[in-house]
Amino acid sequence: MMRRLAVLATGGTIASTNGARGAMPTRGVADLVRSAVAEHPIEVAVLEDVRQVLSYSMTPDDMWTVIDRANQLVASGRADAVVVTHGTATLQETAYLADLTWRHEAPIVFTGAMRTADQEDSDGPRNVRDALLVALADDAEGCGALVVANGEVHDPRHVMKEHASGVHSFHSGTFGALGFVDDGQVLMHRYRRDRFTFEIEAPVTSVPLVKAYTGMDDAFIRQAHASGATGIVIECFPGRGGLPPSLLPAVQSATAAGVPVVLAAPSEGRVSQNYGGPGAARTFVQSGAILAGDLHPAKARLLLMVLLASTDRAPRSIAEAMKRVAP
Repeated sequence: MMRRLAVLATGGTIASTNGARGAMPTRGVADLVRSAVAEHPIEVAVLEDVRQVLSYSMTPDDMWTVIDRANQLVASGRADAVVVTHGTATLQETAYLADLTWRHEAPIVFTGAMRTADQEDSDGPRNVRDALLVALADDAEGCGALVVANGEVHDPRHVMKEHASGVHSFHSGTFGALGFVDDGQVLMHRYRRDRFTFEIEAPVTSVPLVKAYTGMDDAFIRQAHASGATGIVIECFPGRGGLPPSLLPAVQSATAAGVPVVLAAPSEGRVSQNYGGPGAARTFVQSGAILAGDLHPAKARLLLMVLLASTDRAPRSIAEAMKRVAP
């Protein structure tokens, strides 16, 4: 049986046209789908504009609104698969939040574009068409959330935007793409490892992300704690999780108060306790910090938001769940 498709639009470059104020979202979901299926008809049952913004304006609450609407459409039987069009600045974040909380066999597929809708060589129509094809593919069933761009299918846990303007912007590093869309065929070359999903009413959004830099003191960590953060993620230096030693007192203060502090690095590979001494991840773990494995800091933040909404919020519980998802 042909799946009933829903397409939810949120704005982004894929929906933008150029004007006197610069590129802004002006195209609605009906326009995006019409352009995508003009030469290759695909029936879509539900079209909805959920947001109309450039994606750096998306908040975690906005992301959850999109995901919750997709959940409603599938749970009600109005859709058997969902495609979300999204700005590329935060597409991988919304997709990962969806993946952590998507408990349907039906796929939810995210796509966007690097070129505006009024450019002759816009990549938007093809990306939407490819996303629709992936959503219809039997191999997508049970995969949770997927990201489709430039003819490739990616796991939202690993995919990142790595170029400011090129259509080849999305990559999954050493993990590589899950599959491809070639000449209208969806070809999945590998399948995702076990997914971890959580049932939540909404993510806990009071989780700041603080980036480490050379010579910093602990003021930003203390401020985050003082302002009522439910959890804190620190972006370490690239590598195994090293930080300025000056951050340790603030981390100790936060963890002693029951606030989970998670360490994540922007480089590929895992943060770990290989090194010792001042500033090493081992030293911070001994003071109560939690390591985020190979998760990018932005995704570690999303996972922490979900864990805070699905556990008793005790740092020990958060640490155990974090280790299961990102060992």
